[in-house]
Amino acid sequence: MGRAVSPRDPRDPKGYQGLMSKNVQQKKTDRGVFLRKLGQVLHVFPPNDIIVKSNSKPKISGHVKVINKEMCEIGRIKEIFGPVNAPYISIRPKIKVDASLIGEPVYLWEK
Repeated sequence: MGRAVSPRDPRDPKGYQGLMSKNVQQKKTDRGVFLRKLGQVLHVFPPNDIIVKSNSKPKISGHVKVINKEMCEIGRIKEIFGPVNAPYISIRPKIKVDASLIGEPVYLWEK
């Protein structure tokens, strides 16, 4: 007997979009990569910083990238500051940033 296979969006051949729902806090992909929701972009200060408001203290270990819902790398965490239970996170961008990022969710990509 074969395994049931769920249909995938042809624009998303690796099936990552299902991981980007609001309910997913941590998910391991088929390539052994962990995705965790970091928070939402609060402010953008081109070209130096992106400020993200997190709902919880992020647990960061090893090689970590910050990505958006399209699985594109936005940058790396530069600094964590503010209250411990709901910190602000400063990200050093690797892309050109503008105000369109404000309000967008961002995720941690851990290997």
